[in-house]
Amino acid sequence: RVEVLRQGLKAVAISNVRPDGGLLEEGATRLKSLRGNEGWHTDSSYMPLAAKASILAAQVVPEAGG
Repeated sequence: RVEVLRQGLKAVAISNVRPDGGLLEEGATRLKSLRGNEGWHTDSSYMPLAAKASILAAQVVPEAGG
């Protein structure tokens, strides 16, 4: 699912945080999807000819515990 995070910026949510700021409940559909995709990579590091670089950026990073 693609979400609009701000005007003109589309991104796929990979967070376990609900829109209201709480955490997803155990068994939530999105959480199941996140866990099911843990082995999926966009950087092609598993390919015989790997990508030269990849970027992961965070909009919000917790001070601790994350």
